[in-house]
Amino acid sequence: MAKNIPSIFEALNDEEQAQELVWDAWEAETQEKSVALAKKALKIFPDCADAYNVLAIHETSEEKAAAHYQKAIEAFRKNNGEQFFHENAGYFWGILETRPYMRAMEGYGRCLWNIGEKDTAVNIYQVMLKLNPNDNQGVRYMLVSWFLILEKYDEARALIEAYDDSGMAICYGKLLLNIIEKKGKTAI
Repeated sequence: MAKNIPSIFEALNDEEQAQELVWDAWEAETQEKSVALAKKALKIFPDCADAYNVLAIHETSEEKAAAHYQKAIEAFRKNNGEQFFHENAGYFWGILETRPYMRAMEGYGRCLWNIGEKDTAVNIYQVMLKLNPNDNQGVRYMLVSWFLILEKYDEARALIEAYDDSGMAICYGKLLLNIIEKKGKTAI
């Protein structure tokens, strides 16, 4: 290659270079390579939300994974501002640039649930459904289960009615609610 001709990678801005590295990290053959690429991306662009997602999926500690997901959420919000959320709520998943944020929200909610911060986890998934009512990530299935576990039967029924589909969690949710109602809303 000629010395004075920049590579395609060098022609990208810092944010774009970081995202290119993250795409490679998602496809890396080893965890070590994936983590190294994510860390390299963060050195180039410290607010690369998806790099934090990569780090989170390789954590064995729910608390550490949650911290990475939280950093991803904060980085995305910092880069896009609140106006972006107001303008694009309702079809978030349809905008490719929002997917790192939505992945972070899903992971963060799951981690919080697992470490006992159940109400916060539920709130995160509810926010996700407001941003993306089509629920391309399927968080409604976990959310209906969480509502049932927390004995929030009215919320579970409302969610089931809003997403009346044939998904297993929705079908089982309907069944459990019918059993609960026949037993007089006592705990299962």
